Amino acid sequence: MFRKFFHTSQASLINHSRNFFNALSNWDEDKEHIVIAQNKLKKSNKEFIKYRDLQCNFAYSLGGGAIDSALFKYV
Repeated sequence: MFRKFFHTSQASLINHSRNFFNALSNWDEDKEHIVIAQNKLKKSNKEFIKYRDLQCNFAYSLGGGAIDSALFKYV
């Protein structure tokens, strides 16, 4: 259940990010500013993934020894 939600959410994030990246191409701005914005979006997405993974690992650690039994039962 959790893995399905994760993959669905991840696919949605990638799709929306791609759409936003492409929309920036049509921005009524100098090409230089478009490229800067697209590069910053790419970097922001990479940093978000790092943050998300660290935050999820932290939350997982709060389950202590029982977390494996509680989570993997539903995965």
